[in-house]
Amino acid sequence: MNMMQRELKRADEEEKMFLQSISHDLKTPIMVIMSHAAAIIDGVYVESVEKSAEIIKDEALNLEKKVKQMLYLNTLDYVL
Repeated sequence: MNMMQRELKRADEEEKMFLQSISHDLKTPIMVIMSHAAAIIDGVYVESVEKSAEIIKDEALNLEKKVKQMLYLNTLDYVL
């Protein structure tokens, strides 16, 4: 019983660490997208609007890739 309790606690800690890592990985591109979009709206972009739009597009694709990776990992959990 104690061994099962320790295993559950370890699994919970690993899940918490995983979620913190994923949260960080998702927040970074979101913040880049938001800052460039705000710069365009406010008219204070550092480079051209086209360059800012390209950065937004690249970060959105990066974010999409990370989400797809998470979904793939989640399906692996169900298979295993």
